[in-house]
Amino acid sequence: AIFRMPECYLTSSDPVYRREVGNTFQNVSFVLRRDLFQELRRIMEKYPSGTLMAVDDTPQIGDSYRDDMKGSRITLVFYNNPLEALKALEGPDKINPDVIISDIDMPEMDGFEFMAQVMKVYASE
Repeated sequence: AIFRMPECYLTSSDPVYRREVGNTFQNVSFVLRRDLFQELRRIMEKYPSGTLMAVDDTPQIGDSYRDDMKGSRITLVFYNNPLEALKALEGPDKINPDVIISDIDMPEMDGFEFMAQVMKVYASE
């Protein structure tokens, strides 16, 4: 299997992060939380039977992702913990998502650090 860099997005309900995401990463986009699922449908049109990795420490957000993906052929892989999500991208059983979306505000590791680690994983491929 060819492991290519997924499309990456950071999300927050606070639009102040838009500039910081743009200044920090060349290949990560910002999505405002209230626009998330509308944007997600547009993004995933490119991957009609693709894999979406979503990372958010709020379990209810996971339910929202699952509800939104119902009836689609998209495979949703949801993690409450960014460290677990990183583990899933490495090792012999690693997953290769088409799109990764992560919340910015998380306790164990914020979305910026998570995306920096994702970049390292794919740089080493």
